Amino acid sequence: MTAREESIGLDAWDRICAWLRVGGLLALVAYAFPPLRSAGSFSSAEDVLWCSGVFAGYGTLLYLTGWRLLHTQAKGTFYLVAGGLDLVLVAVLMLLTGGDKSPFYRALYLWVAMLAFYFGRRGGLASAVVAAALVLLFHARGRFEAGAWTLAVQAGGLLLHGPLIGYLTDRGGRRVDVLREVRGRLADATRQIREDQAKLAQAEQLSSIGLLAAGVAHEINNPLSGVMGCVKALRDGAVRESSREQYFDTVWDGLERIRVTVQSLLEYARPRPPTPAVVDLNELVSASMPSITDLAQKKALDVQVLIPVGRTVWTDKRQAVQAVVNVLLNAAHAVSERGKVVVDAPIAEDRIGIRVADDGPGIPPDVLVRVCEPFFTTKPQGEGTGLGLAITLRIARANGGDLAIESEEGRGTTVTLWLRAAEEETANA
Repeated sequence: MTAREESIGLDAWDRICAWLRVGGLLALVAYAFPPLRSAGSFSSAEDVLWCSGVFAGYGTLLYLTGWRLLHTQAKGTFYLVAGGLDLVLVAVLMLLTGGDKSPFYRALYLWVAMLAFYFGRRGGLASAVVAAALVLLFHARGRFEAGAWTLAVQAGGLLLHGPLIGYLTDRGGRRVDVLREVRGRLADATRQIREDQAKLAQAEQLSSIGLLAAGVAHEINNPLSGVMGCVKALRDGAVRESSREQYFDTVWDGLERIRVTVQSLLEYARPRPPTPAVVDLNELVSASMPSITDLAQKKALDVQVLIPVGRTVWTDKRQAVQAVVNVLLNAAHAVSERGKVVVDAPIAEDRIGIRVADDGPGIPPDVLVRVCEPFFTTKPQGEGTGLGLAITLRIARANGGDLAIESEEGRGTTVTLWLRAAEEETANA
């Protein structure tokens, strides 16, 4: 959450608290109207209206002075001073309207609850002790007519009321800290994505910015929903202690998925200029193979590399490795267990290709035309960002090559990354 967002949230909350104070005190005065008239504590209804005006002015004064101080280092001091003024007014009204029989006696509970909310368990305990001491003081000076048992219940109720609310506030505060940390990370990721979205408008492959926005929303909202669900469960106390670690792991995994999406987005949106050099195809493919080693072993794949020795291309090796990795991963994911992936190197005029063929299920024609679109993927949810082939196509064209994809349902898919032949570049030089 940004500083501006926090400020807006505090303004809204503090204004609500101020007006609740004004409204609550006015409601207490309105409630006290019949007993005040019958007891004769004030001589006329005008006195009650005057009292109401005093409360309204008091609450408004706190609002007008407090909202400017609430965002400074004096925030805690202001709450403490305002609480003291609240107590003085409640005590005066109790003295004027019957002591323990006063309807304003209930305001002591409200006062204790507010300080417990502001200052936590210690504030709740301290305010409860002060309120109970006030009750005992009134009793000692003859302002209370209640018996010893009633007095003990009233004082004991205050002493239980404050610490309990303070405890609940502290406990909720710890959960809020977790929520704020997660929200901060999500806000950073969201802010980064929004910045990248603005820059991606220049990408040649995008037919409209709406396509990109939809892809980002899809890839971010899915893990975000899981993160928010876990955080809500933790905040509401619906998670057993033994399961808390699992929930935090889920939150972390969701944030990691968002990070990977953002990283892929950056690679697609802001590719660095290529630095071409002569690269041996066998070295290039060998550098790419570790990306599928674990998956190939897990699925017992038959991976064959059939590239003649000495075949070279003119390209940026780092970018080319990234492109080949994307193609190999797609092939390894597409085939079933004990499937086959073949890598060879066809030649076409001044270009040499890195061809990856698999015996997977193939791609339907209506899907094939979209496989290089950003954020389009046929993988299960959570297993791909839909940027792999889009990045591969961009790398190929940036290095003077191209990407060709052929597929037939039931017979597999062949992807060829075409690059400039090194011999041709050397001859031209």
